[in-house]
Amino acid sequence: MVVSSTVQQARQQVAERLREIRLDAGLTKRAVAVAAGWHESKCSRIENARTPPSDADIRAWCEACGASDQAADLIAASRAADSMWTQWRRLERPGLRRAQEAVIPLWESTREFRIYSRPPTSAPCSRRCVIADRTLSMTLSRPSRCVLPSSM
Repeated sequence: MVVSSTVQQARQQVAERLREIRLDAGLTKRAVAVAAGWHESKCSRIENARTPPSDADIRAWCEACGASDQAADLIAASRAADSMWTQWRRLERPGLRRAQEAVIPLWESTREFRIYSRPPTSAPCSRRCVIADRTLSMTLSRPSRCVLPSSM
């Protein structure tokens, strides 16, 4: 399953906050699992952002760690990540075609691309060098000397 990097980051932040709460309470994953009535692997999946926690999971986690006051903020953050996921799925469902077609007018009106990097030199180029505009596309894939035209 492909997940938007923004959604994954939001889920990871919730997971990191839950882990910090557990560590601040001085508890192990096993202790949180026992207190919440879960299998220990569920704590690991939640902390590693493999399984998004439900509202009930967050409340149980915070209660087990003695941080019930932080549950509301974590639930809000988790719901925000879930809504981002829902939006991503809606966008991706038709194959991203609509999103890609939305940028066609911008693409068609673009006359020139500017690529900013370090100043041009005639030093050996060990990376792939690409010079592109709408009419010119030149790729040098093997190590060579890359000299950019002065008109670009």
